[in-house]
Amino acid sequence: MLQGRFYAEDLDHNGIFSGTEVSSFTIDGESFMNCTGVRQCMLRNFSFTPGSPLKFDAYDSAEYGVWGDGWFNTSRTFIPGRYFPTIYENDWSSSGGAVYSHHFTPETKFAISAVPEPQTWLMLGAGIALPGAAKRRRSRNK
Repeated sequence: MLQGRFYAEDLDHNGIFSGTEVSSFTIDGESFMNCTGVRQCMLRNFSFTPGSPLKFDAYDSAEYGVWGDGWFNTSRTFIPGRYFPTIYENDWSSSGGAVYSHHFTPETKFAISAVPEPQTWLMLGAGIALPGAAKRRRSRNK
């Protein structure tokens, strides 16, 4: 089962989350933003409107070693509604690696829940604490 998570803020207040508004995007614990070193990644065509399907193309690739001396590469692509292949390439087997292609089906479900910003929780806490403090103050003044 694939699991993912994204954080976005609707900066232009149009009700649609676009790629420029995404600050974090992970699939199975792997980030698809700001990759460095041997791992390259990208997130493209991201769009999410609450109540509508999530749209994105995500790709990552990690390459290790030197060709002819123990080289291997793993590449993954995720495109909802279509497929998500994983390609393993190497220079030490006669087949040169393997391709595992998985497909999204009508049974594929996306569960997306909104998580309030931290300041929302602070306002809720203050809203609950203030009536209690006011009641306590009134009882002291009697």
